[in-house]
Amino acid sequence: MERIKKAKNIKNIGKIFKYKKVLNLGRVFQRKNFIKHIPIAGLILTIAIVFFIFRMDILSYTDPIVETHDATDILTTQVKGNGEIISTGGQDIDEIGFEYGLSQEPTWVKNETANTEYWYRAYAKIIAKKMYALIVASPNELQLFDMDGNLVNQIAVAGWSYAGCGVTLDSKGNIYIEENMEVIKKYDSNLNLLVTQNIESGDNWIEGINMGQDGYLYTLEGIASGYDIKKRNVSDLTIQEVIPITSDIWNFHTGTPCLDSNGNFYMVGHDDDIVKYSSTGVLLASIDVGSISNEYAGCGVLGNYVYFVKSTNKIVYLPLNLSTYTDWNLPSSIAYGITVADEHLILSGWDGDNDGATSKYDSDRNLVWTKKLTDAGYAYKAGGYPSPTEYIAYGEWLDFTTAAGLTVETHDATDILTTQVKGNGEIISTGGQDIDEIGFEYGLSQEPTWVKNDK
Repeated sequence: MERIKKAKNIKNIGKIFKYKKVLNLGRVFQRKNFIKHIPIAGLILTIAIVFFIFRMDILSYTDPIVETHDATDILTTQVKGNGEIISTGGQDIDEIGFEYGLSQEPTWVKNETANTEYWYRAYAKIIAKKMYALIVASPNELQLFDMDGNLVNQIAVAGWSYAGCGVTLDSKGNIYIEENMEVIKKYDSNLNLLVTQNIESGDNWIEGINMGQDGYLYTLEGIASGYDIKKRNVSDLTIQEVIPITSDIWNFHTGTPCLDSNGNFYMVGHDDDIVKYSSTGVLLASIDVGSISNEYAGCGVLGNYVYFVKSTNKIVYLPLNLSTYTDWNLPSSIAYGITVADEHLILSGWDGDNDGATSKYDSDRNLVWTKKLTDAGYAYKAGGYPSPTEYIAYGEWLDFTTAAGLTVETHDATDILTTQVKGNGEIISTGGQDIDEIGFEYGLSQEPTWVKNDK
């Protein structure tokens, strides 16, 4: 129990008291992104950041690990929350903070009362890494680039099919390629080989591979009776589902299927058609876009359009319902490989100097940059992340109880005269707050009417 002022002498009852609200019991928490100690209206939250900053050029990504620590400095309407990032998983953390509520759900409610139990937990949010990969035709190399066009890693790889567009990445930076039309390999982002999977039937061949936005790897495979699409688990590359193609597509050089967010497939079909299939392999739409001579260069969905390469210096883009198409002429033979990464188009081939290069375009098809490759070869295949996905790592829920609130007692008046009285009061508890003003209310009833007493 803390006493701040015990009494106040009153000289003139006409000006004895002035009424003022002492405390503003505002919101306990306000959701806010931060990376340091920040006072928030009502509640103060702090997270202690422990980053393990030891990085090679690119690390193999794992999920971050977050811990919630006990709250401290608990008052009536504010508290200091504490958390720690135990491991970043080799990733950049984009946002940290806390969730809270009256139960183990983030209800973000106000605290209008003292002695209230709250639950809270720390979190760390990341966005999928923004990388893309190229397979360079001469020499045979797998090259990993960041989204600024900087080469961060490369290894030699075996031959691959002329038809297949066989390189793609998942949201954790793992890379998948096909070799010789019959082998699928998975590498981590340090280009260490993780998994090798031979095609299941010797009668099949791999036309192309691509990562779906659902996190599965999809392979377009030629079979004795046509084509089908295999949905594969990324952990061991085994088949999870076989999706038969229900109508004819071009019987060779079909290239890579690309997928939209609904799981629909787009690829080059019969007689230079662009075709769209449902996630179950039913033909939904098709359109003749004229001669396609570079169908093995890949495709990509960006925004409301799907992009295909018609030749090394021409791309065609179409709305997702394939109702029409537009040719896009390029300034050089830059389109030997195409992919979508970080909401941008990545094209690779030759630049205007006839050097191997890669170019980045935004969703309005404006050039962002062109980078020359580090060797004399051209990028024959391109693979990128699907649209960046959000991942949030949480610490465990912990509880705390807010402190007792501001408590005030009125004591009997003393020294009572005709026009003057001594009021007495006591602050029993401050609730951990600074007191800005103390005083009395008075009147002829239990309402602060502030009338004078002249008799």
